[in-house]
Amino acid sequence: FFFFNDTATTEIYTLSLHDALPIFGQTASQPSLQALYLEALALRGTERVLEIGTGSGYQTALLAHLAANVYSVERVRELALRARAALDRLRIPNVALLVGDGTVGWSRYAPYDAILVAAAAPAVPLPLLEQLAPGGRLLIPLGDRRAQRLTLVRKTETGTETEPLAGCVFVPLVGRFGWPDDAPAARVLLRGAAREHERAAARAGAQGHHAAEQLRLLFGRDRRSVGQHEVA
Repeated sequence: FFFFNDTATTEIYTLSLHDALPIFGQTASQPSLQALYLEALALRGTERVLEIGTGSGYQTALLAHLAANVYSVERVRELALRARAALDRLRIPNVALLVGDGTVGWSRYAPYDAILVAAAAPAVPLPLLEQLAPGGRLLIPLGDRRAQRLTLVRKTETGTETEPLAGCVFVPLVGRFGWPDDAPAARVLLRGAAREHERAAARAGAQGHHAAEQLRLLFGRDRRSVGQHEVA
């Protein structure tokens, strides 16, 4: 309830082991997959963990109970604020949140014993490898935008070792060292469609004018991430 109650739609999602849940245009991974993440990281309670993609904060809370400290980066401000509120209500004290580009990591608190990336990338972002401690583990979905392999990367004295774990499908990891943000182009297309609908609606009279107003409200929403800053 704390993490998946969407007050904007008044829906309360029932948590299922095998269902991904929608959150602000993104998705929260199904709990069964999150269990696989945690098992693969093999946390012992003393680690400093970096999480890329806070999302609802549900996985962040699980990490907080399994590690000493969790540092989580989320590019969508609304999600970070909601996660912070949920974590505070549960009195989870060992989590710090940052709004910004997750592909550059959070160098201030590096090195990390474990890094968990909750979005798909074409390759492991170099800054994340640089912020991983020797002997550390990094878990990330690697592949194209359609399908990926959940991959465990271990940092060794001579480089890295990779181990594919399972097939998966994640939202893209957007940022400087990930996928480009296609949202602006999509908004241009949507607004063009909205203008065409408005012109047709105007010809339809008063009822059409009301429909045009609704289209402007729908396509004018812009949930961009904000600059890099911590969420207190």
